[in-house]
Amino acid sequence: MTIQFFWGGATDRFGTMMREGRIVSVSLCALGLAWSAAADTVHKVRFAQDARVLVWQNDALIGDGAEIVLLEPLSDAPIDILGDGQLDPLGAVPHLKAVTFEVASNSGFVIETLDADMVASISVRVIDQAANAQLVRRSANNSNTVVFHQATKTAIRPGSPLSQSLTIEVTWPEKAPSSLTVRAL
Repeated sequence: MTIQFFWGGATDRFGTMMREGRIVSVSLCALGLAWSAAADTVHKVRFAQDARVLVWQNDALIGDGAEIVLLEPLSDAPIDILGDGQLDPLGAVPHLKAVTFEVASNSGFVIETLDADMVASISVRVIDQAANAQLVRRSANNSNTVVFHQATKTAIRPGSPLSQSLTIEVTWPEKAPSSLTVRAL
């Protein structure tokens, strides 16, 4: 009897261990399936940000926003603009035939004037692309106010905004345009 009792007790313990082992095995299988399902899950996050341009002249930030005015009609005094730079308007600089500036944008942008009759005589030239910048120019022939159209954002790689900028020169033959604006699309 002692032997049967001993073996009976061992069987009960062994049966309990087997049930616990099955529970652990099933739990591990369920956990493995959950991990494999989680590994197949892809999360995409997109941050919404308003379209904006940053404009520098002579290495000083002169504007940051959706629309930056470079030349204004009837301006005779220097314009105080956001940043540490100051843009001298046409009235303050006689015989000005060109303006050079850098533009970085998180979307496409246009350079436009209100003088529709001057669009054909205004020339826009991209002088330089910074190390992390790209030029994707689109024809502006269909518009009577647009003189330059950048189709996409200027950044091609991560970096500082100035390293993602295009250096642009706008020239005109005689009379300066009454307005010149950089506008984000």
